[in-house]
Amino acid sequence: HKNIVRLLDTVVSKGNISKNFYIVLEYIEYDLADILEKNHKFNDEAIKSIMYQILLGINYLHRTKNVIHRDIKASNILISKKG
Repeated sequence: HKNIVRLLDTVVSKGNISKNFYIVLEYIEYDLADILEKNHKFNDEAIKSIMYQILLGINYLHRTKNVIHRDIKASNILISKKG
């Protein structure tokens, strides 16, 4: 889905006591938390677009993949240079 970050790979490291699991995602330039920390002000159109894209992505996860995203927060909302 165009509003979901692509999963490129998964990596499991083999330690002596425990294993670490890593996911490799496509690179997206910004996250919403960093943008907000820099006191960037979004206009109404940008806010509407971001919210719409978030809802489209969540709807896709819930209805198509039966996945519930349990960690929706500003640092997990990624924004590319294209918006």
